[in-house]
Amino acid sequence: MRKRPFSSAKTVAKVFGAAVLAVGLGACESVREFTNTYGIGDWGILIDENVCSEATDRVLAGIDFSEAKVIDIRVRNEEFTPMIIELTQNRPYILRISNRDNEERLFAAKEFLRNSAVSAVAIDNELLAEPCRSIYKLRDKQTLEIQLFTLNDGHYEFHDSSNILPFAVPTGAAGIINVEMSPS
Repeated sequence: MRKRPFSSAKTVAKVFGAAVLAVGLGACESVREFTNTYGIGDWGILIDENVCSEATDRVLAGIDFSEAKVIDIRVRNEEFTPMIIELTQNRPYILRISNRDNEERLFAAKEFLRNSAVSAVAIDNELLAEPCRSIYKLRDKQTLEIQLFTLNDGHYEFHDSSNILPFAVPTGAAGIINVEMSPS
């Protein structure tokens, strides 16, 4: 008498387990590829999302960044200096974030960058192909420059944290970017 291929619960469990294992290993490869692209790649961009709007190119047309105000920000000993940055709406700026520590640091400013038009981003004077990110990883002694145009007034946080959970409290260094309404 011939056995049916899936006649016992044990056989079904083995087949199911093998399928889960195969999918899991495939997912590991996908995660590895994703992490290499967005986490450990040449520029070290962490898992985040595109913060540029479809209107970014239109907004930036004609903006002259040669006259943009440069804002120097330094992270040292788990602290950003300055911790409070005052900007004005509808103006071009270059944020220059320098990691002066001997370990990697993050610059995460999701809501601020969503409310700005990002023109270009460079790490150690090399332009990133995809500048529209909300989290950037800086290796020790690296400098990040973000060329942007502020769109909306508001009170925005930035921090040295990669928390990707919506209700997680950021850890590490933190600061505030306050964008005032442009004078009428």
